[in-house]
Amino acid sequence: MKKLGLAVAVSAALGVGAVHAYTVAVPDDGVLVPNVIHNGGADTTAIMLTNHAQSPVWVYWTFFDEDSVHLVDGQFRMTENDMQRVVWSEVSGVGLENQRGYLVFMVGASATDPTPREGQDLISAAAFQADAFNNDAIFIPTFPINDADLEAGANLTTLDEDSLVSLASGAPAGSTVDMRYEIPGDFESSVLLWSTGGLDDRFTVNMFDDNQNRQSVNFICEFDELCFVDPQDILGRPANFLSGYIRFVTAGTDVGDFVSYTAIRGTSFPATQTVLNPHYGAQQNGGPTPPPPPPPPAP
Repeated sequence: MKKLGLAVAVSAALGVGAVHAYTVAVPDDGVLVPNVIHNGGADTTAIMLTNHAQSPVWVYWTFFDEDSVHLVDGQFRMTENDMQRVVWSEVSGVGLENQRGYLVFMVGASATDPTPREGQDLISAAAFQADAFNNDAIFIPTFPINDADLEAGANLTTLDEDSLVSLASGAPAGSTVDMRYEIPGDFESSVLLWSTGGLDDRFTVNMFDDNQNRQSVNFICEFDELCFVDPQDILGRPANFLSGYIRFVTAGTDVGDFVSYTAIRGTSFPATQTVLNPHYGAQQNGGPTPPPPPPPPAP
């Protein structure tokens, strides 16, 4: 009963069950791992890819930094129904310790043709941050990439900051996202935003606590496509705003298609939980959601 009570308390605190519309766990032409870093083998991102096709495929991967600068890439072959483990500390090469970024995996036409293999929903991925120091494994959501998300004529060995022009599996540009937060106490949190661009800016947002109180504040993203927000460091946050969410309206900004989640670690429940942050308010084509039709006239 004590364990059950703790589980219920954790679920209530984290807001488990929030509705969102991201697409995850669906095979596609490629996959995005939005948060990748290693500090040696004891603290590293680990990814397991699955080839769902009944034939071999060639997978091309690229690691980008937070501004989508192409740092390193490679490729490997997967046989039919194969699973491939990628431990970032083992494959990143020298000099990338403590370098945060993200990984894009795409199925190429062949071993010697690094153009996308079109029209095939082939691979999926699961990712975790393996943290031996804290005896923790932090779930990292992964998102399908379709060939249509890439610029026309993309070469999978020379992808750059302009190559990923959309992310149909994410939140469309113009969406509003409610980003969950917990300030150190029983819990602490880190909010992640990944976007196809436009994050390098100062944003004015409404911050709510868990009693519906509101405060207008600002947060700053230092990088263009991968941003971490530490709720504790937001200037002007009321001291008693310890649990709640930050409402980020991307309409009117340069932020493109995006994904967002919050990693929340407990003290009495020492494990990190990942909460996808719900988004709403824009159509998948990026346009605003039309208003509801007027009510019918009274009889």
